Amino acid sequence: MDERGEVLSAAGWYHDPVHRFEFRWFNGRSWTADVSINGRRFVDDLGVSPVVQPVADGGPGVGFGPPAFQHSDRPPSLPRTLALLAFIFGIGGLAISWVPFLFVVGGAGAITSLILGSIARRRIRSGVQSGRGLAVAGMVLAVVALGVCVVGFVFTRAVVREILEYTEPGPFDAQLTSCTAVDGRVAIAGSIDNLGERTRDYVMVIEVSERGVYVATARINVDDVDAGEHRNWDSARFLDDIADDNPVCGLVDVTGPSPFGLPND
Repeated sequence: MDERGEVLSAAGWYHDPVHRFEFRWFNGRSWTADVSINGRRFVDDLGVSPVVQPVADGGPGVGFGPPAFQHSDRPPSLPRTLALLAFIFGIGGLAISWVPFLFVVGGAGAITSLILGSIARRRIRSGVQSGRGLAVAGMVLAVVALGVCVVGFVFTRAVVREILEYTEPGPFDAQLTSCTAVDGRVAIAGSIDNLGERTRDYVMVIEVSERGVYVATARINVDDVDAGEHRNWDSARFLDDIADDNPVCGLVDVTGPSPFGLPND
């Protein structure tokens, strides 16, 4: 008999002696991992650990029915791996879903969290897993992370736009017209034609040298040049290392404005 007084002599479904499920299958010799709850059958991943009961004379006895089980006052510990993974992916996705470019990784982590959380909740309802709180928390974090991915997408577009403005200033024609130095002060002048179809900001990148030796690089802003406009520009810079009255200036590059207003120098 089991603790409920049921006679356990033949193969059949009996009340689960380890209390993890409602019923467990006894094959006539030993308990199996086949279990059921409310008529639905499952396989107990934890298995069972039968212990043979001693008989009155102190020797090992088999007795009538299935072997007894060791019981503990504490409920059996169930794994919560899926629930924990759902929480980790959820919080990780939320942490990076706003970051430009990485929002894609954050979104993938959030979707993974939703999938793992859903599987974990099904197994928790079946009684083979634990960690319902972790699974629910992970899924909530995942939903929030997917919403924050929109912010990451907007940030990414802004970064890409700023980089393209800097690296691709559009069609232009630029040249230097003069480069002179007096008492360490270098005066540079030139012109630029905006050959594009919209107003542009430019940064003239000029290298200054004397007697074939590099001295410094000057970056000169020329802003708000309208489409089709010819703009003359000039700038004066103090360079401590310049000594020659006739330095050599070279226009090495023309870029757009620095991304997000960062300083040119």
